[in-house]
Amino acid sequence: MFKKLILAFSLLLMIFFALNAKAQTVYVMGVATGTNGATANALNGTTVTVDCGVTNNFRDPAGGAGGATNYAINQTFTVTFCSNSGLPLYFDFRAAASSFNLDTGTGDTLFFFDATTGALITQLTQADDYAFSEVSVGTLSDCVRVVWRSNGSGVDGGWDALITCVSPPICASNPPPSDVFLQAPTICNLNGYCGRTDSYYGEDAPYNFGGQGGGCPTPTDGLFGGTLQNNSWLAFEASTTTAVFDFNISGGGTCNGVQAGIFSFNSATNTFTRMSPCNLTTGTGMPVGNSTLTGTGLTVGQTYYLMMDGNAGSVCDYTIRANSGVQVANAGADQAVCGTATLAASGTGTWSIISGTGTFANPNNPTTTVSGLAASNVFLWTTSTTLCGTVSDNVAITNSGINAVSSGLQTACVPASNTYSQQITLSYTSPPVSGTLLVNGQSFSITASPQTITLANLTANGASVSVTASFSAIPACVSTFNNVFTAPVSCVALSPCTPNNGSWD
Repeated sequence: MFKKLILAFSLLLMIFFALNAKAQTVYVMGVATGTNGATANALNGTTVTVDCGVTNNFRDPAGGAGGATNYAINQTFTVTFCSNSGLPLYFDFRAAASSFNLDTGTGDTLFFFDATTGALITQLTQADDYAFSEVSVGTLSDCVRVVWRSNGSGVDGGWDALITCVSPPICASNPPPSDVFLQAPTICNLNGYCGRTDSYYGEDAPYNFGGQGGGCPTPTDGLFGGTLQNNSWLAFEASTTTAVFDFNISGGGTCNGVQAGIFSFNSATNTFTRMSPCNLTTGTGMPVGNSTLTGTGLTVGQTYYLMMDGNAGSVCDYTIRANSGVQVANAGADQAVCGTATLAASGTGTWSIISGTGTFANPNNPTTTVSGLAASNVFLWTTSTTLCGTVSDNVAITNSGINAVSSGLQTACVPASNTYSQQITLSYTSPPVSGTLLVNGQSFSITASPQTITLANLTANGASVSVTASFSAIPACVSTFNNVFTAPVSCVALSPCTPNNGSWD
């Protein structure tokens, strides 16, 4: 029995150490690394599959936790990390105190590339280390190539980061904003984009954003009026020299406003220029509710970056609509019409039918008419932009028609007023959601078709009566039906009859 207990205890220890061995993996750049003492290959020129289910530490070539030992001069190492879950990789340098320390001003740089496309995601130097916050790099890539370069002028403690696998917060069906500006998704239809200033987004202040907190008197020497905590990025193409975005900010007690700005980026000098007002990047920025962000002095066809940051790190939900000046696919606003619709899109493209029926006067003209509509129709506008390529947007057209009228009960003529009332029943398709039904100058609430209404205080004159009906929300859509009913003859009391000169002759 004792031997069995010893054996069982030994098995438990083996299981414990096996699980503990997998609890943390340490990746050291450019040198032989180990997992709890186990031997591994040197992380230079290799591809590593990151186990998303365990703790993964990524350290500088000296390998010390928290930058305990300085790295060396003149180093160049490369490693590719790939997520085993397919989720994007996140590099968190906030894992430990003093976990990101590169030599100041020497060009020592940590580069991050998308391993599939080769595109630069971001690059970190000592200028990206701020007193109020440690950096993090949230990518949109499940395979990331990291390149480390140090030159011959000075060294420092290096880095100690956590690698995790996590996606940014998703809102509706639009792509999420990026944590770093070079991966900013190109938004090609900003008529209802939604996002959040989530804690997923770490402090990211690339290039000349460093040290700009606290004021921004001019666009070039002061980019941001506040401090960055959870900023994220979108990209757009300017179609005019001024771009206007309508924001709606919400979030209850967790939201103290969104600091936002529009920026251009010069890749030759690696510098940003602010194109929007300073006051929306400092303090509350845009408070809960509706706000407008305007960028001026833009160059048509150039890419610009829209950055949102929660004030003091607050978590806010927001929706964005491209009011004007943004190169997007825009088929125009949904409409309720009668028989014929006028479509108004932007750009150069082609109209087509998704559902319903219709004949376009000119399918290649952004502004055109379409006739022969069904009750409900959806039309697609397909256009091409420099930044987005071929994109499309659709517009819903409701054909609200009053199709038939029939007569119903009719009251007798009232002698005191010589009036009567008449019931009629109208049949219609796709009525508007607002407004009233107008019949022969009288107004009625819209119900379901067929709808029976009563026309009151009509004049009794024995004449045939036509009916003119329309919806107040579509004043141009008027339907007329002739000779629907006949009025009763006049019932005004007759005057006494007196013979002329006392004689009927």
